[in-house]
Amino acid sequence: GIKHLEELADAGLETPAANQIELHPLCQKKELLAYMASKQIAPIAYSSLAPLSNWREGQQSAKEDRGGDVIVADVASKVGRSEAQ
Repeated sequence: GIKHLEELADAGLETPAANQIELHPLCQKKELLAYMASKQIAPIAYSSLAPLSNWREGQQSAKEDRGGDVIVADVASKVGRSEAQ
């Protein structure tokens, strides 16, 4: 987070060009993104668009159902797509 980036600066280390963070519609981290933008640090998302309990029809996911799938399933149904799409 911001604290870790500030620790780098306080130690006199070079500001990173990019920072890999969890970033998707259910986890937006707006304050961190604003801070990174002010320091010209590019965000790199390491998560899928949303936590899916079933990423492929008929296949089980290693991820546990976290309850967020209701939103994804609803949107997928409305636009005629699978949750993964």
